[in-house]
Amino acid sequence: MDASTMRRALAICAWHSMALTPKWLDLLIGIGEETQLRDFWTQRATGVRLPAFEAAVDEGIRLEREYLSGGTTLVLPGDPGYPRSVMDAPRRPPVLAIRGNPELLRLPQVAIVGSRQTLDASIPMTQLIADEVIRRGFIVTSGGALGIDGIAHRQAMARRQPTIVVSACGCDTAQPSVHADIFEYAAVHGAIVSRMPNHIAAIARNFPVRNEIIAALSRATVIVQARRKSGALYTAQAARRLGRPVFVAALQGFNELTEGGFEWVKSGQAQILSQYDDFDVLGDPGTGLQKSISFLCPGDPPCSQSETPQNDTARRILAALKDSPTTRELLRLHLASPADFDETMLELELAGKIATHGGMFHAM
Repeated sequence: MDASTMRRALAICAWHSMALTPKWLDLLIGIGEETQLRDFWTQRATGVRLPAFEAAVDEGIRLEREYLSGGTTLVLPGDPGYPRSVMDAPRRPPVLAIRGNPELLRLPQVAIVGSRQTLDASIPMTQLIADEVIRRGFIVTSGGALGIDGIAHRQAMARRQPTIVVSACGCDTAQPSVHADIFEYAAVHGAIVSRMPNHIAAIARNFPVRNEIIAALSRATVIVQARRKSGALYTAQAARRLGRPVFVAALQGFNELTEGGFEWVKSGQAQILSQYDDFDVLGDPGTGLQKSISFLCPGDPPCSQSETPQNDTARRILAALKDSPTTRELLRLHLASPADFDETMLELELAGKIATHGGMFHAM
């Protein structure tokens, strides 16, 4: 057995037992020679009750097989599957557990986060933002928590698109339990990412690093709403340190649930998000990304570029835009606000039948 195999097994053994701090795990992962590995292990294992060297190697190999049989891939820095973007995280995890499709982590993502308690206006706002993120070819990434996180994930689910949950607990644990459906969906049609081993429940000290991973995976972070001390602002802070843009949704002011985000805007650390064109700074995520997402995501694919929604609202939208371009809201008023208006608009955009430029929708 070569030194790299031993090093990997030792790291997984120590990570799973949570016997070594991330700092010591990083040092272990950086050791190249077997004799140095043995010396390091002998010095550290005694104090934290880890198995002896050979037993620890066998245990690490067994654990990785066990994780893999349960649908979870373990990746270490230097592995092809370790997301490059996470290498830049302020506290780079020595081991990442990924349940679901690891390939999705290579694709461009946008984080949508916010408070657990929500304003009435935050629900449709989050849904519209998630729809636009998806329409532009990005994956919705969030933390699986109550409130804004869950709304964003569920909107991706409604659109039959993948979503990435960055969890503060083990990949085998759905927390909060009321979001079990989100975690189950992500495990099949997306990915659950965690720096924690299985069977670990979320505790307060795990959330800041979880939020740093969300920011590192994402090309941008959107704060829908946040109190002044909201955990969502940890994600914003990490995004700023990484040089990634931060947006704050244009919700109502004079409310403690939006004070934290608006303070970021006033201080120049974030940009107000008030129209779809504000996302133009993110650029093109890549040619044919929507098609590639369809193939990477098991199960029923989303609406393909060749499909056109066949319903009365779709026909009315196409007929109205055939005469002249107009804004979304004027078009909604013209059609007397049908219940499926937003969903049909998104499907028509994904099908390539309508497009927007400068806030005006055109028939293609």
